[in-house]
Amino acid sequence: MVFFGSCKSRKHISRRDAEIQNRQDSLNISHLFDSMENNLKNQTYKVDSLKRIEWEYFSSRMAVDYSGVDQDLSFNVSLRMRKDSIIWFSVSAALGIQVMKGIVTADSVKLLDLYNKKYTQYSIKQLGELLGAEIGLRELQNLILSNPLYDKMSYVMNENKAFHYAINGQLLNGIYSRNYTMPDSVFVQQNNSLRQLRASYTGLKNAGAFDVAEKMVILATGDAKNVRMDIEFTTATDAYIPSYPFVVPPDYEIEK
Repeated sequence: MVFFGSCKSRKHISRRDAEIQNRQDSLNISHLFDSMENNLKNQTYKVDSLKRIEWEYFSSRMAVDYSGVDQDLSFNVSLRMRKDSIIWFSVSAALGIQVMKGIVTADSVKLLDLYNKKYTQYSIKQLGELLGAEIGLRELQNLILSNPLYDKMSYVMNENKAFHYAINGQLLNGIYSRNYTMPDSVFVQQNNSLRQLRASYTGLKNAGAFDVAEKMVILATGDAKNVRMDIEFTTATDAYIPSYPFVVPPDYEIEK
């Protein structure tokens, strides 16, 4: 996000207050983790009653407000996705000036800083560290579409029939939703860690054969860094996407 220096600034949030709140949230979730782990061990049945969107292509325009450790920004994103293949995005500043292009694949994240003429590549693991959870391409696509984050986890309903959770080793993934509905919110917590990824969803936006959330808030905490993104989907479609243009110009500086 350091590339968005030309975007519109917003009021900075108190870092100390955010750190105190995140530590308290992490402590509360850690206790919740222990309680759920005991409940899961005693389960005699597993009913995965979460709604899952079936899709192949998705594209959208989004308005994003970003709050990070060093700066607060507002910008627009054009997004294109093909399931299990690629996420392509283009970022424009408040005046409509394109400042970045990027692609996410199964193993890497590649960024073109159009403003400073720089090219950067990260591993998919580094992306997970930024977001506060070990997620890959599939999980990131699920997060955007408000699908259950992990496909291979068996989600178990608790007694109030509104909260579903799954535990895989040291990882807790929880989802608040009613039966066969889109999630209202999700979170991922690593046990005995301050690393968290939380997302909440409101409203509906039709994308053709399915609906996505109209608005999404992402909160990520990892290694004393806090990130918040408020996202509004202004357009959404599941139409076929013919191309994902991404070429590194020869005069760009390669950052390592």
